Amino acid sequence: MSTLNVTGKFVWCCVSGLVWATLSGCADTDRPTVVVDLSSGDSSGIPSSRAHAIEFCGQLPDQSADAAPPTCSIDGDGRLLMTYAIDCSDRPDGGIGTQWNTCTFAFDQDFSSFDPDEGASGVLAASFCIESVGDGGADGQAGGALDVWYDRGDGQRRSVSIFGPSDVFAPGCMTKFWGPDDVCSMGTCGATGCANAGPDAACPSYRSSNLELTSEYCTMSSNATIRLDSMTYYPRPSTCTVDADCPYPQVCRRDGWWPDAHCLQEPSGCPGVCAE
Repeated sequence: MSTLNVTGKFVWCCVSGLVWATLSGCADTDRPTVVVDLSSGDSSGIPSSRAHAIEFCGQLPDQSADAAPPTCSIDGDGRLLMTYAIDCSDRPDGGIGTQWNTCTFAFDQDFSSFDPDEGASGVLAASFCIESVGDGGADGQAGGALDVWYDRGDGQRRSVSIFGPSDVFAPGCMTKFWGPDDVCSMGTCGATGCANAGPDAACPSYRSSNLELTSEYCTMSSNATIRLDSMTYYPRPSTCTVDADCPYPQVCRRDGWWPDAHCLQEPSGCPGVCAE
């Protein structure tokens, strides 16, 4: 079991370019009509170099039949708060429990540019805090997978992983980056799991997807409060290699790539994003 003591690690929650999401009138509805297009630029079809911040408008909880429901809310600064408890007592020795909790926090998001079977480009970034862990966790820690899913609603869904099933985490704030090669699939199209074989034009588009923050695959009974501060898509024109690629006063940041990023295995390494 790997241990991630995240206190003080990647404390980068509010830099320019990873802006706080705002409610913009979405606080009173669970299914807003506002569509945030992450894939392209203006009506001419010219890709935008601007980072696209995802607006957090939903707060719909769900859970497995054997789990207590999570608490989902959007605070006054537009940040998602998710509090959950998981009981892994049903897991086999050395195995993984089946309980899961989820909060759907955004609707009708266009992931076609980022998805590995479509555009397969850009960088997805999230800033978040583990605000607290409670009784059940060992030494103030919690365990189990924490994922962000983008879901078509028809059984086709994909995820990026914040923590894996065997990870243990403690309170702290951090930022994480993902590339298209870090996406995992669940459904009948494409490679199920995280072994992406490259673009598959036969797969359905993720042009309209709901976003879900999910705790699952528990290995340690625990409870926690997660605060998702922002989620931002950087299209390819807004990624960078060196500081000179970025407009002043921004610099080329790479400190959101974690050791599990697939791009670290590539000779070219991982792209940066322009932020202060």
